[in-house]
Amino acid sequence: MYASDFRQYAHQKTAPYASRLAVICLIFAAISMALGLPYLKFETEYIYGYDIIVFPLASISTIGSLILSGPLQMSNVLIASKVYDGYEPKYNDICFGFKKFKQAFLINLLEGIYIVLWALIPLVGPFIAISKGFAYSMAYYISLDNDRLSPNECIGSSVQLMQGNKWRLFCLMFSYIGWIILCALTAGILYFWVKPRMDVAVCAFYRELVGEGQIQ
Repeated sequence: MYASDFRQYAHQKTAPYASRLAVICLIFAAISMALGLPYLKFETEYIYGYDIIVFPLASISTIGSLILSGPLQMSNVLIASKVYDGYEPKYNDICFGFKKFKQAFLINLLEGIYIVLWALIPLVGPFIAISKGFAYSMAYYISLDNDRLSPNECIGSSVQLMQGNKWRLFCLMFSYIGWIILCALTAGILYFWVKPRMDVAVCAFYRELVGEGQIQ
């Protein structure tokens, strides 16, 4: 399948639930902003010399992001998978990742550690880290489909699954560049409709890799 196939399929699948998905995406964005704003404030205030006052807020934000990022990503993967399978997403699906909190948290933590360690390699580290980010990208989907696998096994399975496919996923994500530009031109409003399409397109990509592709 080509990037255009996945995009078209994702558009067809998300169309019936576009408004609901936009609201869900808005909720995800609000949570992310709530976690990120204190850190951004710390960055701004540090320039003017108020780092001692605002630093605790930055630390709390970083810890909150570390704790919640994994479960929220697991919830996002569940929603994309439900839409792919033709089921209506529910607002309470946002909380799904917390039912698998330990698994989701550890996947996020281990991925972060591995990527940072790869990035420390002189000269080529950042490029390897980006490649590894794509290699680890299917870990949450694998975890969702295989409850018995440990977080590290999910990451390892993702690496195997993505061998020879990292460039294909990059091309799929890059093919949305036009939509991303339009999101910027609409002050980010269009993002809440585009992001769910991208998520379902990635889900379709994963299903094709594991041999469950249903794209006509």
